[in-house]
Amino acid sequence: MRTGRSTLLLLATLVAGSGPFAASGSVSPSPSLESLLEADGRDLAAAREHLREAAEHSAAGDRVAAEQALRRGLDQIGRETGAAAAAVRRELQHALGDTRYALGRAGEAALAYRAAADLAGALGDRGAAADGLLGLTVARFVLGRYDEALEAALDALRIAEEAPQLPFQASRACHLAGMVHRNLGRTEEALSYLSRSVALARASGVASQLVRALNEEGNALHLSGDDAAAIARKQEALELARASGDLSGVSDCLNDLAVIATGSGRDAEARRYLEEAHELTRRSGDARARVISAANLAGTLVADGEAARARALLDEALALTESHDLPAEEEVVRSSLALLHAGAGRPGEAFAELLRAYELRQSIARDEAARRVADLNAVYDSERREAELELLRRDRAIQDLTLEREQGRRRWWTAGFAVALLFAVGLGAGLRMKIRSARALAEAKRRVEELARTDPLTGLANRRHALERLAQEALRTERGAGPFALALGDVDRFKSVNDRHGHECGDRVLASVAGVLAKTLRTLDLAARWGGEEFLMILPGTGRDGAVRAAEKVREGIAANPVSWEEQRLQVTATFGVAVCEDGDVDVCLRLADAALYQGKEEGRNRVVAAP
Repeated sequence: MRTGRSTLLLLATLVAGSGPFAASGSVSPSPSLESLLEADGRDLAAAREHLREAAEHSAAGDRVAAEQALRRGLDQIGRETGAAAAAVRRELQHALGDTRYALGRAGEAALAYRAAADLAGALGDRGAAADGLLGLTVARFVLGRYDEALEAALDALRIAEEAPQLPFQASRACHLAGMVHRNLGRTEEALSYLSRSVALARASGVASQLVRALNEEGNALHLSGDDAAAIARKQEALELARASGDLSGVSDCLNDLAVIATGSGRDAEARRYLEEAHELTRRSGDARARVISAANLAGTLVADGEAARARALLDEALALTESHDLPAEEEVVRSSLALLHAGAGRPGEAFAELLRAYELRQSIARDEAARRVADLNAVYDSERREAELELLRRDRAIQDLTLEREQGRRRWWTAGFAVALLFAVGLGAGLRMKIRSARALAEAKRRVEELARTDPLTGLANRRHALERLAQEALRTERGAGPFALALGDVDRFKSVNDRHGHECGDRVLASVAGVLAKTLRTLDLAARWGGEEFLMILPGTGRDGAVRAAEKVREGIAANPVSWEEQRLQVTATFGVAVCEDGDVDVCLRLADAALYQGKEEGRNRVVAAP
């Protein structure tokens, strides 16, 4: 049973370890900003309100609404100059970086963090400049751009070392630099930076940073083969996390200690760690952490012969991945379920779970590719356009090759595992039947791909599909195919519908709007649910006037189509902002459309406004 235990633990921990990279999510004005605003008056009050609105949305978990509020704040500032404007703009940019990182758009987050760091530098705010560079480090690390991540971390470290009052930022910079070296296989350099991170974290007095620095140093020591030292660091981190009430830190340490214990054959000890970690995460409300802890514990339960409880945990984890859109974690859970079914003599169910895990990996790979294309478009809008473009081309070529190799490895792994699994339980004949049913499998794969690109409530394209299409249209425009237009629409006073009639009624309103979009647009157009009550129309080969006409037709159709609800007929209207993309710069075009939409809301709603 040793193999089953260690395999499930490994699968569950492959997607762990994001603790040090979690975006701060802090979108509140700093004390220094407040003093600047007090000195300069109230000219920037509206932008500050958008910042606070974003903080509320972020606290409620609505990152899409938070991003929209932050973009409105940046538009509100416009070309305002002066220290107060720069300070507000810096806060907005850093918050935008946090929000986009949380939305999985690391490339766009990197640009926002870079802008925040530059603005902080101009203001002479060393702490904020280091914070921006640390955000930039995280984003570049996630993108696999390790050389640039290391450069940003060392820039942050240099700034922090020049200001003795910034030991926290210095510790964080060493922490991230150590993780870059660790991922590059440079264990000695990683340990050097991580040891410095621990010393600086002790000086900072920030318990949460010391917990993570100690834990990460323990990970590096484990990789170097010094498990005794690794356990000592992690035990210290665990005690500190318990004392400071850092439940996330406690959970991370317990899971890591369980992995070390399992590798050393101390199975009972590993199980105690995993039981406690699972109980903590159930109370934390962090869906991703709950999934990981459940998958880890299930692996140990399977190895101990407690298949029924393991199945219950994995079913619970699977429900969380589906309700919280966690595809990478869902792949791990389904792979674990496949092993559980195989061990229980249910090869058909095992094969089905394995096939779904494979489809998820393919979908994740496609989404990663789409994000890289979106990142490319975002970089076009950066102030360092020419300097970064060649680097990005080289990085993308390397990443594309890496992606192809990963897909190939996963494809061979899946096929090999499925064959071994099924033949191991005496179903060679069943496998041959599956092979003869290749057409059915192909159809199932096509259906899975279609579902992965569709919003389940409205039946329109989802945001991922829209991003792919935007990248395609941008490329066509750059190659001389002509401009295309965007129309960004938002259902008017949608929150009041939910508040007054309930979310089920709100869902019906969204479905009604989607129906008007689907039957009004041309076949070559794309209508997508962009987020919440916001919809996006992509109109190829369309200029400003044509886009306004198309949006106006949709607006009229929505207004003429009231929604029936509990013997009432609810009048629904929507406001649209239109912009034309003439040079392939999608990010700028989206900002223009959003600004036009916001103008339409300010002017009274239920109208179409075109960007100048």
